[in-house]
Amino acid sequence: MNKYLAFNKPFEVLPKLSDHSGRKTLKDFIPIKGVYAAGRLDYRSECLLILSNDGPMIQRLTHPRYCQPTKSDRDYHPTSWLKITLHEGKKNQIRRMTSAVGFPMLRSIRVSIGSIELGSLYPGELRFLSNTEISQLKQELDFG
Repeated sequence: MNKYLAFNKPFEVLPKLSDHSGRKTLKDFIPIKGVYAAGRLDYRSECLLILSNDGPMIQRLTHPRYCQPTKSDRDYHPTSWLKITLHEGKKNQIRRMTSAVGFPMLRSIRVSIGSIELGSLYPGELRFLSNTEISQLKQELDFG
């Protein structure tokens, strides 16, 4: 049976299952075996992360052809926020862009992937996606 989870990846957690340097990884937070992260993330980013054991769904979530807009909030000053919507992100793209215009990014938080939102999940918390959320995400990805 396929599993679909929403996880609030904390700051300075590697978005993979192991690390030779001893840093915290998803394995420290995800007690469910056999699920994998959809996409790559920055070690220093906080964000919504979708995990699943559904390979075709993960491929659709990460392949540029199928990617839905992703919302990211960027805090470059204690009282200011910058909201950026991407259809496909490149490695450290937003960090490079904000730095180039004189506003180095201090914090990044991805708050949604398509219709799936971070909502009230605290850093390090996870929840199973509802059947309605899974159906909606598959519809957004044109995936039956």
